[in-house]
Amino acid sequence: MADWDFILAPSTVAVEIRLDEVGTLINSLKMLSAEDFHSGLHEWISRTAAEIGEERLKLNQQLCNVCEHLHADIQADSFPEFIQALKKVNPDSVGEYVVSWMREKPNYPGDEAMLTSRETYLNYVYALMNEHYTSKGETMDLDEWGENWDFFTQPALVMEKLNEHLPFMWEHYLKAEWKRVKPMLEEAVDAFSTLDYSNMTAYDAIEAVTGRNMRGRDFFEEKLERMEKLVFIPNAHLGPYISWGESHVQRTFIFFFGARPPKNVKMKSTALSRSELLVRLNALADETRLKMIELLTQNEEMCAQDFITTLDLSQSSASRHLRQLTASGYLTERRRDVAKCYTLNPDRIEDTVRALKEFLRKS
Repeated sequence: MADWDFILAPSTVAVEIRLDEVGTLINSLKMLSAEDFHSGLHEWISRTAAEIGEERLKLNQQLCNVCEHLHADIQADSFPEFIQALKKVNPDSVGEYVVSWMREKPNYPGDEAMLTSRETYLNYVYALMNEHYTSKGETMDLDEWGENWDFFTQPALVMEKLNEHLPFMWEHYLKAEWKRVKPMLEEAVDAFSTLDYSNMTAYDAIEAVTGRNMRGRDFFEEKLERMEKLVFIPNAHLGPYISWGESHVQRTFIFFFGARPPKNVKMKSTALSRSELLVRLNALADETRLKMIELLTQNEEMCAQDFITTLDLSQSSASRHLRQLTASGYLTERRRDVAKCYTLNPDRIEDTVRALKEFLRKS
């Protein structure tokens, strides 16, 4: 990775590790719709997505982003408090969500045009997002974007659905799950709060907390350059992945990361170690992913297209497997021109073997 150019974010960046019941559960609800996209998420995600059915799953997908938008303005320490606070929200806040993320983009047509003309909205979103989808080998679904516009331009209906959906999900799925995972998340917060971040750059802090090396990721450079604070929130359902976004608090970036133990920190229980080990072993428990690792023991570097050709995979299937292996730390990714290329990380494999031996010794 030495040939990658990147800009270091300010070394004075502040770091906060915290528990956020509302934010974490909204983040988990968002993952229900990403289950087909990311292998390696916690089994609660796939089980819950299957149980709630396609109709509610689609509604959940539509509502989660507006939940995040409203959460930024609602002070609630618990999910039930958040649900109660939603009953007092002005429906017009929903319209604000539809356009708020686009206002600073180039050639923005203006709120009135975006909220009153479906065609204007779709044309602008296509110009803004199509290249992003193409770069990931995906096709932008304008019908889905159109359905979302139809839905979110009826704010009273959105709030009605929101005030039915969230209580349902809390009572049937979230309440028991939060009770199960909260002690482990609290332990993760306590453990990572003991680390000294004072001399770390933003990239150092991200790697120390999430275990992910994000240097050289173009989409991070400009954002991190402006950030003064990083907030890290553990989530028991993310597996090896991280989820991020800019906070409503100026110059603050929020990361949700898969709950894990810090390196060289003694834990009170084995819950976090077990969770981290399951994430690592899950990445290896697949014949295709094992074949990918085997190929990289025979080749110093392979690009995504090499795996597609050699293993006769579709682009989406190859991408899904490579994402999980990279997120789990077994592969190192770099860009070569427009191609994504991968090398094996033998240290991660050896570390996984050591972690398994240590876990079995303690058990």
